[in-house]
Amino acid sequence: YIFGKKLFNSDIYKMYKEIFDQYNRQIDYHVAKHILMLNIVQNYIKNSQKNCVIGDGKLNFLLGANLINPSAQLFYINLPEVLINDYLVMKEMNFLKNEVIEVVDNFKENNYSNKVKLYLIPASEAIFCKDRNINFFFNSHSMQEMTYKEIDKYFEIIKSNKAFFYCNNRERKPGVGKEVVLFEKMPWGNCKFLFKENCPINKKYYNFRFPFIRYFDNLIHCLAKFN
Repeated sequence: YIFGKKLFNSDIYKMYKEIFDQYNRQIDYHVAKHILMLNIVQNYIKNSQKNCVIGDGKLNFLLGANLINPSAQLFYINLPEVLINDYLVMKEMNFLKNEVIEVVDNFKENNYSNKVKLYLIPASEAIFCKDRNINFFFNSHSMQEMTYKEIDKYFEIIKSNKAFFYCNNRERKPGVGKEVVLFEKMPWGNCKFLFKENCPINKKYYNFRFPFIRYFDNLIHCLAKFN
């Protein structure tokens, strides 16, 4: 009811379903919306040698990115406590079981290697991703949980890689403290937008209390290319 039949007809959905069934995991609302977002950007992920997600959870994005392009190197930035939880999920689901996974505990001391399949990066060490020739960055619904200063840091990293960036966030949202973060006020600079529009995926969601179907404030999604 929330997403329509297009979700179940998706090849990416079928790949998720096959793996989730093996580990008795359900495709919930959060996984479903990631599947639909991955459908939109899958060609860019396929053509990338290095993909980075800023914020995720329970392999919602990472699993799909690896299914779409299993040869690509992965970078995953999040809060330390989320990284720990997600690493446990990875072990439980045998995600990248035979691959090299490395934690970046100090960006000045961790040496980069293209033999590492996945870098787990605490947000405080995100600068590790600067100038790494990362082709594609992804962020959904967490950029506006930061201050503008933190947002500037991530845009600096993305710009240094001259990367594609898929961003899906609210038109406006109260950020840290009294700061209101506006989508249009993020430091896009002179990037080229391949598309920028009201998001057709994140329009409504369900709740276990009446009213059961609720509507989001306006969300915008875009794909930007930085040069």
